[in-house]
Amino acid sequence: MAFTVTELMNDPDLCITSSDGKPLMIQRSQGAFVAGGYETTVTNIPVVGVVTLAEPETLEQIPEGDRVAGMLEFNTAVRIYQTNEDSNQVSDILLWGGIPYKVLQVFPWRDFGFFKAVLARMPGQ
Repeated sequence: MAFTVTELMNDPDLCITSSDGKPLMIQRSQGAFVAGGYETTVTNIPVVGVVTLAEPETLEQIPEGDRVAGMLEFNTAVRIYQTNEDSNQVSDILLWGGIPYKVLQVFPWRDFGFFKAVLARMPGQ
């Protein structure tokens, strides 16, 4: 029996849906210019996936790899966004155990059915 990566990421033996009773959640910000300034809307998206410590090899692939803050790797079938000036997209924030981690880099393994993201613990958390 063959498994796809997406099936493994959704397997209850591997994936994480919550930590300390707090749900695993992506906070996605979207905004637009309106009369009087810029208005932002935050949407909470419940997710499941595999959360691990970021490996040194992964950290070498991103400029922020020398940060001292806690860094994680998150694999999920849900589309994840990082800051992108061309599309006016702001990085998603993953809430894990109630602690916010900002998406620094996304590796879109769409052909295999998942997204890999490198996350950094937000300052002051």
